[in-house]
Amino acid sequence: MSNIQSDLNRRQRAERWPALLREVVRRHAESPFAWGECDCATLFGQSVEAIAGFDPIPERLNYRTPQGALQSVRKAGFGSMLELVAARFPEIPPSAAQRGDLGFLAEDNGPLVCPMIIDGSIAHVKALSGYCQIPRGLVARAFAV
Repeated sequence: MSNIQSDLNRRQRAERWPALLREVVRRHAESPFAWGECDCATLFGQSVEAIAGFDPIPERLNYRTPQGALQSVRKAGFGSMLELVAARFPEIPPSAAQRGDLGFLAEDNGPLVCPMIIDGSIAHVKALSGYCQIPRGLVARAFAV
């Protein structure tokens, strides 16, 4: 029996979500990394809101440092962003991921690593160095939105 998440069980997509997602990605691509303002968590949160119409981190605190970001994750009851995502989104095989789903690379780079937003053959992510596009083939874990 397959563990692939059915399309029928995916969250309802917002009207015009592809255009809304493109706008979120554009803003992040044009803006430098800034903790709590334009970072991987804000790209993740704003993308899910554009796609499905809800904030995936409603308890997010205002933070301006990596220590503050980690405190926010822990206050939400999780040890890492991966734990938060795994608790709130169904895990699916990376090969079943669709545009708008979430992905993580194979290597775990720490508790503040946020999911990438899958978009066709690439995935969008915000890193300390700025906005990046990662080849979708590098996604090792995926979660349905």
